[in-house]
Amino acid sequence: MNNALAESQEVDRLLSTPEGQKELLEKAPVGTENLREAAKEIVENEKNNIKQYPDGSFRTPDGKFSSQPGSPAPGTKAAEEFTQFLRNKGFDVVGEELTVKAPVGNRRYDAVVRAPNGDLWGIEYKSGGAGKTRQQEFNDMFVNRFGANGVGALAGKQVVGTITVKLP
Repeated sequence: MNNALAESQEVDRLLSTPEGQKELLEKAPVGTENLREAAKEIVENEKNNIKQYPDGSFRTPDGKFSSQPGSPAPGTKAAEEFTQFLRNKGFDVVGEELTVKAPVGNRRYDAVVRAPNGDLWGIEYKSGGAGKTRQQEFNDMFVNRFGANGVGALAGKQVVGTITVKLP
């Protein structure tokens, strides 16, 4: 209860004081229409140690992207555009957001493509200077060495390797 009261008071401060309004305008995403919702999101992000960076992205303390409610995850548009670029260049894109069973949890790839010899390759997109987590690095090393069986839409198929593509 005490936390909820403190959060409510912080939202009110952001909306009603000159200092709070300045902070709200600096931190609210461009095009924000509902300042009360933006203030609540700012307070929630600060509670969870999510920070906004100069490029407009939000990141958790461990550097992972975080999105604003109602907005696509950061990098989603760039990933979709690059996958479409691959299709336009004649790559056989098997699917997007597909998963394999890896030694340290499942590994989801942004796209999976089929090489001319029939092999499947998982593609991980990284944007805005983001890097792979240790778990992603380990799972990708494993997949590149031993391959991995697909789950869900990839069930019964094996991904033989991975590629990381850096996007702006």
